[in-house]
Amino acid sequence: MPTCPFCSKTVPDNSSICPHCLRAQPVAVPAAARAGAARSSGGGSRKLLILGLLVLGLGVYAFRERDSIMDSLPRHRNVTPEPAIAAAPAPAPQVAPTIAPPVDIRIGDSSAVTVAANSYLALPFSGEDRSTCKLRGVVRSVSGGPVDVYVVDGLGTDDLANGRPPRKYYETGASTNVLLDANLDGRSHYSLVVANLGARTRAKTVKVQASATCAD
Repeated sequence: MPTCPFCSKTVPDNSSICPHCLRAQPVAVPAAARAGAARSSGGGSRKLLILGLLVLGLGVYAFRERDSIMDSLPRHRNVTPEPAIAAAPAPAPQVAPTIAPPVDIRIGDSSAVTVAANSYLALPFSGEDRSTCKLRGVVRSVSGGPVDVYVVDGLGTDDLANGRPPRKYYETGASTNVLLDANLDGRSHYSLVVANLGARTRAKTVKVQASATCAD
């Protein structure tokens, strides 16, 4: 019968615990089994060593190549998409302003007209809302002496009718042969006035040949 290595008392055969000290008894392992276990342990250690070396090598490679690896990753994962830019609306078509054609206005037809003493001859005309009017022509005193020629607007015509001095937009002075040349605002109504005024004046015969060209 074997002896307990702990209490030195005999232990029954095939008993794994000492009945005296209640300690587990060592189990004898054959020499061949111990050698196989040692070989198995040695092979496992070599495998663990090789695995550790591989892991270490991969770690060193990854550390050295970290920049290249980061550059190879898709950029769009962390890129905020740019907002879509709406297309600009098409410009509205430009419409050319309507320009009225020029108009020629006949003021006098060169017929002989008698202007009594201390009176006047008023020939109205309008620029028909054009921007400017060019007045041209001639006023001739056929008999009786010189006359005064000027241009007034509608208010000036009323002033003449009521004996008040009118505002004059154009004036030539007393003459027997008056050449007309004036630029006027075409948005007003005017009168070409031939005046025969004075204390010693007498009736005079005049011919008026005048026109105005008005345009924008």
